[in-house]
Parts: sequence; C-alpha cells; structure tokens
Amino acid sequence: YMCTNRNRDINERYEVSGLSQWAFADQEGISVATLNYHLNRARARAVAGFTHLEVVPLPDKILITTKGGTTIEIPI
Repeated sequence: YMCTNRNRDINERYEVSGLSQWAFADQEGISVATLNYHLNRARARAVAGFTHLEVVPLPDKILITTKGGTTIEIPI
C-alpha cells in the first residue's frame, strides 16, 4: 500500500516521463498492474470532480449556470 502523496507523485512522474507504462513501471520497481491501478484511481477522482451545468441556448447567446449559481454568458 502506498500513501496518497506517493500515488500522486507516481501519476505525475508517469505523465511527464514520456515512457511507456511498461518502461515506467520497470523504472519504479512496480508492476504495470499497480501503475494502472493508480492511474485509474486518479482518473476516477478527476471525473468525480465534475459538476452538473444548466445550459440554455438563446438566439443571441448561450447561458451556462453552475450548481453554485455562477452564470456564464457566451455571445453567438
């Protein structure tokens, strides 16, 4: 078991390494399955951070409202 900070470090190092998963895992001394586990957990956390938006198309603009009440107007 690795701590969360180490998991983030592994994910960040992998992303910037330019190496294949096999090469990176070998360099880190972990299995490819372990690397994939940590990469998938990071992706799941990122997806969980999405919020629902209300999008209203109007003739001259698009209104996007966040759950928190912030409204963005995009002229078209």
